[in-house]
Amino acid sequence: MEVPVIETRGLIKSYRTGEHAVPVLRDVSMSVHRGECLFLVGPSGSGKTTLLSILGCVLSADSGEIRILGHDVKHLNPDEQAEFRREKIGFVFQRLNLFDALTALENVCIPLQLLRWKKAASVSRGKHLLDLLGLGGLTDRNVTQLSMGQRQRVAVARALAADPELILADEPTASLDESSGLQAIATLKDLCRSLGKTVVVVTHDSRIFSFADRVLTLNNGQMKPSVHTDSLNAVRMDTNTPEPMKKAA
Repeated sequence: MEVPVIETRGLIKSYRTGEHAVPVLRDVSMSVHRGECLFLVGPSGSGKTTLLSILGCVLSADSGEIRILGHDVKHLNPDEQAEFRREKIGFVFQRLNLFDALTALENVCIPLQLLRWKKAASVSRGKHLLDLLGLGGLTDRNVTQLSMGQRQRVAVARALAADPELILADEPTASLDESSGLQAIATLKDLCRSLGKTVVVVTHDSRIFSFADRVLTLNNGQMKPSVHTDSLNAVRMDTNTPEPMKKAA
């Protein structure tokens, strides 16, 4: 039986405010399989971004088990976690986090520089990805000269640069209009599928739910049963009726 790309059991995470601990994740268990495009949805403050940060080895859970690509990442030290992130996980950030002073190609090559790729190899890889994303003629264009949709594709290319097995995307359509948002998520899913990647997307955007293979809903830090894309009306209802939280994730 194939080992899940992501497997968690009983994850618990709290943030402290003064003397009080505010629970954010409550006994979260989930599995994500190779090649799957999974969406994490739920109201603001439900713990989605916190969970994504734990899956990306950026935060640590207070307790529970987590295995990413077969590795028990909870017991890696900070340096080992950083190396694991660089080699195995690609990130698409909500605010893109591109460097405005750099070109599209230079932004894509940053992860490869961190992995000490030779310049010729990193440039070749960056150009290849930008070409796949329809930006082959814009490699030397400063990112401030690109549209938001083009900038988003640069961010996707950067996430794929080191050929990671897992892609994590936090609200990838938040800054885009409907047409650009639908195009962005379609491009992300199609490219990752063709390259054999596993994708986890945090989103509030019900317009893109149909692109998911499966949807998991977090509410008040607890995971609800998974919903497949033939039952999305129930998911939309969940995400449009938020419950209050003491602290946003």
